[in-house]
Amino acid sequence: MKLKEKVPIAFCVDEKDISNVKSFVPSILVRVGKTMWELMDENDDHMEQLEWDGDNGVANLLGTYIKHPDETFRSYFQTMTTVTKSADNNNDELVTPRRAALRKRAHDNLVKAADSMKKRIIKEVGDTKLCGVGEVVHVPLKDMDKAKVDTGNLTGVIVQVDKGRSQARVAVKSGLLKNWYVYHHLGRITGAGNNVQLNGLEDAFANWKTMKVISEREAS
Repeated sequence: MKLKEKVPIAFCVDEKDISNVKSFVPSILVRVGKTMWELMDENDDHMEQLEWDGDNGVANLLGTYIKHPDETFRSYFQTMTTVTKSADNNNDELVTPRRAALRKRAHDNLVKAADSMKKRIIKEVGDTKLCGVGEVVHVPLKDMDKAKVDTGNLTGVIVQVDKGRSQARVAVKSGLLKNWYVYHHLGRITGAGNNVQLNGLEDAFANWKTMKVISEREAS
């Protein structure tokens, strides 16, 4: 697939019943890198960033949490679309409560999607403090990006955390990495080594908002 190419899918937002069509919402997968994908809702709003491999990767979720929108899904989604259009065509007295209910359902589905992803991550790494601003972490590099880094990792400091999506943003000495990383993708540094000053990351931590946004390859 080409970069930025979009794939329509059905995404599960209710882990309790993955066999029920009502547990899925119409979504879009967009390839944004060689092994990186973005999960978006039908309005092109960002829901999650996924890698291709790994326990929580696209390849592993296919067929369970990510499904091809076959005739059963299309029929259900079409019914929901028809209900929405019908509400829009009604008079103001009827539109207001119906649209409010539909919007609430759409919002609830997005929340469920985030919670679903978070539960899988917590199950993977444990129900503990996962990531926090100021923590020093390792960002593993892909083989094609291991240009000048012998260890195969970039050492950086977490400067932003999105708890809802269980993702973190990392700054390194040469700039702010453009990708957000799910918690389990980052290597945790424990003990005395988890120190911003010791790793020469004071400037990155203090001035990341003004740093150049760079790729992992540029950072390596």
